[in-house]
Amino acid sequence: MLQTMTRTILKGMLALSIVTCSALTFAAEMDARLNMANRLIAQIDHGLSTIQTGDVSAYNALSKKLSKAAELLKGTTSTQHPDYVPATRKWNALRQMMVSTAQQWQEAQAQAQAQAQAQAQAQAQEITPAQNNGSNNIQTSNGNDILARYQNAALPTLAADASTEQLNIWAEALQSLRGSQLQADLETLDSGTVNPQDAERVKRWISGDFQRQINERITAQINARQGSIHDAEMLAVMVLAIADDDEMRIYNFAYGENGDNNQNRLAAGVMASQQIMQLGKHFPDLVDANLEASASVIESAATRFQGMREEAEQTAVRLAAMPKKERPKRAEFLRGIEQELYYGGSYIGSISRKGTVVVDSTDIGSITTDGRIWVRGNDAGSIEPDGEVWLRGNQLGSLEDNGEVWRNGTQVGLVEISDGGDFWVNGNKNGRVEPYSGEWKRAAIVFYFRDMFVDPY
Repeated sequence: MLQTMTRTILKGMLALSIVTCSALTFAAEMDARLNMANRLIAQIDHGLSTIQTGDVSAYNALSKKLSKAAELLKGTTSTQHPDYVPATRKWNALRQMMVSTAQQWQEAQAQAQAQAQAQAQAQAQEITPAQNNGSNNIQTSNGNDILARYQNAALPTLAADASTEQLNIWAEALQSLRGSQLQADLETLDSGTVNPQDAERVKRWISGDFQRQINERITAQINARQGSIHDAEMLAVMVLAIADDDEMRIYNFAYGENGDNNQNRLAAGVMASQQIMQLGKHFPDLVDANLEASASVIESAATRFQGMREEAEQTAVRLAAMPKKERPKRAEFLRGIEQELYYGGSYIGSISRKGTVVVDSTDIGSITTDGRIWVRGNDAGSIEPDGEVWLRGNQLGSLEDNGEVWRNGTQVGLVEISDGGDFWVNGNKNGRVEPYSGEWKRAAIVFYFRDMFVDPY
């Protein structure tokens, strides 16, 4: 059974290669295949960490998931997405882990059978191995008691929202299996109390493949925290660059929902920094020492942001008390229909009836039926009734009645307005909206002028 499993893993899995292709407007977006592959890879990783030795049914289920993940990664259109390369590397690492696990089970099964046969023969002859070898000789073991410590099921687990204390307990356990416990077990294997053939087999596993698996688990935890640190550091640099007297910039960064999101990002960065420093104490060979400088920047920004939030609240009160100027109303000339956006055959976002634009599950702004383009509640630009596209007081391009899209004097796209509304992007018919219904100008802003939704404030 186990030999069949190994052959299935070695023959059935497809080696994945990273495909390099030219950058497209939405080439870095994650399609459904890459998203599903990432989920399967996470399930496989968790499954291997909890699988019981000899559980063939669970092993076969993980094998099927591994095959499915390979198909999804091979068929994804998101090869330029930042998650694609790590996903393929993780897939190959999991494949090797499954092969190693199957081989280990085979060896353990063969050893158990041999041991059972030896015991049966000894009982039939009414002697024990110790009596047969002389009463003064040390009886040898097969090392399985040591091997039991170096199984995926024996490793401690760590929740995604683990506290720093829980992280320390987890790290200390793995540090021991990389250091003091490993050295003690290697000395035992070399002491002669373990059958030499078994000793070599166990040593190869606990100091080779299993060490690589431990390092992969540690690296995954480090990478997860590094992502939070890099995100928080980018925000921290912007926060620290805001002048003390820039009242409106402080207000836009620190007030309301935007302020809540920014505070959460900084708090996540502080927590990740604290935990990465703890991991660095246990695993200095795997943690980048330069992250300490990033932690200092994030902590400084988080401290300052608390004061900014208080200032933003005061500004909000003052603004609420000011008389409001009514903006001249513009005639509505765009249809308020709900549309879904697709690029390269993959769903990327939507536009609501009221004009809210969502891309990659993120609300990036809105385009109202009077042509105004809003970003975080600010009037960032507009589509004019004659098709001109304006951004912060400057004409950026135009949307012609025949479907041509111009930007800075150059035609950058074409919408087949008479043939279903397909969008030509970068020389290919990559874009589509559903339903089309003759309304295409709001979608054209997303396909060809997406940078208008970058917050200018």
